[in-house]
Amino acid sequence: LEASPECAECKYLSFCGGGCRALSFKAYGSVLKKDNETCNFFRNGWLDLVIETLRRVRPQAKPKLPNDNLV
Repeated sequence: LEASPECAECKYLSFCGGGCRALSFKAYGSVLKKDNETCNFFRNGWLDLVIETLRRVRPQAKPKLPNDNLV
């Protein structure tokens, strides 16, 4: 997946890892393709929303997230 230009440049790759292999196999017949459901989940802002909500609810918490510049 890192060889795929779309995945290699995505800021969410370290979180999604290309998504669910079972969903990839179901959709494309290959576990080597990216899982579009997981991709859409991250790219539509759900992770950003969760991080922002956690920061508002617990502002003193400093989560150690890879690529912490997401928000």
